[in-house]
Amino acid sequence: MAPRTALALLALIAALGIGSTACSGGGQPIDTGAPGDDDDDDAFDATFQTGAFLALQEENCGSDGCHSAASQGGAGNLQLPDAAGTMTATLAYTELDTELVLNTGSPAASSLLTKGLGTGHGGSVQWATSDDTYVSVLAWITSGAQFN
Repeated sequence: MAPRTALALLALIAALGIGSTACSGGGQPIDTGAPGDDDDDDAFDATFQTGAFLALQEENCGSDGCHSAASQGGAGNLQLPDAAGTMTATLAYTELDTELVLNTGSPAASSLLTKGLGTGHGGSVQWATSDDTYVSVLAWITSGAQFN
């Protein structure tokens, strides 16, 4: 292949995003590297500790009266992180794993995500599929929902 043709092919591959990892939630690229390892080619971290956990913490679903330890997790007893940082990443992961709210076979069908969208949730709608929290949590579940 002539050098000029090879360069044109590489430019086309880069333009189309072939070979890059993309999240189904809006087509945003995600980071599937080690925790805290942002390789600067993406917008979302697919790890738990530096991605999904921090996104859930910022969402503040674990505030008093909702999914907090004081309210015993609300409906279904699911406890979630709050903005005050009263729940550790380890405890949050254990809670999510224990309450069976994750579906790695069909990540978008995970009740953690669908309830946040307002489907079957006693509280209010927490996010849309384009929101950073939804995309971060979806990326983490899609990558296997590991404690990383």
